Amino acid sequence: MVYYGLYSQLHGVETIIKAAEKLKNISVTFLLVGKGYTLADNQTLMKKLNLTNIKFLTALTEANSLATLSKGHIFLGFFRNTQ
Repeated sequence: MVYYGLYSQLHGVETIIKAAEKLKNISVTFLLVGKGYTLADNQTLMKKLNLTNIKFLTALTEANSLATLSKGHIFLGFFRNTQ
């Protein structure tokens, strides 16, 4: 599963991390691509939950990410519970 974005609060990446926790015993990897506002908070949450099924890919740019993104089977969007 792939998330690609700027880690805006609107994106709700913490919801993706909580889903990864629920799926930690299944062979599913979450690729979280990009940098941004809540990246550090999300990395801290992943470590707190001791998850190994999440990979943060912060060095990829729009120009060099196509090969990685094309391997994704499911792309994740916005998960924040707001109006």
